[in-house]
Amino acid sequence: MLAAAAEVVARTGLTVGLDHLPFEELIRQAGVARSAVYRKWPNKEAFLGDLLLELARGQAPLGATGGEAAGALVRRIVLARLDTLTTPDGRRAAAAELVRETALQDFRHLLGSPVWQTYPALTATAAGLPDGDLRDQVVAALADSERTFTARIARSHRGVADLLGLRPAGVSFETIAHLGNALVRGQITKATTTPELAEQRTAATIAGARARPGRDHADLPRTRPGHVDARRPGPAARTPGE
Repeated sequence: MLAAAAEVVARTGLTVGLDHLPFEELIRQAGVARSAVYRKWPNKEAFLGDLLLELARGQAPLGATGGEAAGALVRRIVLARLDTLTTPDGRRAAAAELVRETALQDFRHLLGSPVWQTYPALTATAAGLPDGDLRDQVVAALADSERTFTARIARSHRGVADLLGLRPAGVSFETIAHLGNALVRGQITKATTTPELAEQRTAATIAGARARPGRDHADLPRTRPGHVDARRPGPAARTPGE
């Protein structure tokens, strides 16, 4: 029986849904007339479809991030390095520290965020919907949320780059935002099933820039520019400023 079920899942995929929600209990909690609910939604499936679309429209990943805390962190790091920002090396070092610190802050924030835990489940639910109008609408709403989220990250990156007088080489801020966000999300997913990853760190350099002495990662082994010590995995770095 288990083998047969596993074969079905292998062919069709594992879906996530909202079927666990108690329809009658929701009516009671909402304090509305049962007859009015059934006039609007003839059955539970119709209600769950509208609920999924409502969540997709309102559950933007933007709501899961710590935007204010990230902004404060950027200001603190830049202010602490004002005396070094007059040289190209100093500006690159500041950018490297921003990458390290904002990536770690985002990782910790999202890992413990109930809103973030809901968002991957929502996207998985959308992926498992049968082809049709509901799936198209939910996917479109989620795509709009992602565009809004990415645009905000890209604007933040651009602002920090302008402040430091830096520019990405051969790639847009939007692409950097997409890739950095994907790396952090992937690491969060891995840490969910392998919690010890959340406490491990990666020793790395970014374009030759190193951590400022006295930071909590300054005791990591020094490496060659562009080299990552694979023996010490940890949260993936994001470009500065979300």
